[in-house]
Amino acid sequence: MNAQCTGLSRQRGATLLVAMVMLIVMTLLGLASIRGTAMQERMGANLYDRSVAFQAVESALREAEASITATTSANLGTQTGLYCPASFSGAACGVRDTASAFVERWDDPDTTWASATGWWATVDDDMKARLGDETPPQYIIEYMGEFEDGTGCGKSGRTDCRGPRYRVTARMVPTAGRPNVMLQSTYRP
Repeated sequence: MNAQCTGLSRQRGATLLVAMVMLIVMTLLGLASIRGTAMQERMGANLYDRSVAFQAVESALREAEASITATTSANLGTQTGLYCPASFSGAACGVRDTASAFVERWDDPDTTWASATGWWATVDDDMKARLGDETPPQYIIEYMGEFEDGTGCGKSGRTDCRGPRYRVTARMVPTAGRPNVMLQSTYRP
């Protein structure tokens, strides 16, 4: 009655160990794929936010350029967000640039930005919420001086081909967690 089963004593639980290792590996693979999917979802949402902010800033840029075109030299100095160099002596520009020579106007905290309200008024509340703030995109206009139109007519001594140049900088108001978009163009009316 003392029969021993020799086959059972040789098994040491190797199957259980292999199954546990495989389960751990599969769990790690599953967690990595979930993490990758979540990262892709965040990247897609950020890309969409940046695209929407880019469109808003581009509309502010166009609105600023349209305001330059509609402005006459007589009321140029009353233009909101317009800056002229400190050395500019013309009567048409009322706001002198007092920023340090080493500070760009768009980096100067004392800069007064004009709001692009034309496009912002047509935007629905969902888009405004997506942009993260109730503040419309902003712009500044910098008078850069009189330049030739690029045809070379100034070489012949003519001055009628010279015209004003403006640097327009538009931005979305920086908001935590939202993309910071800034665009700049050089404009000649």
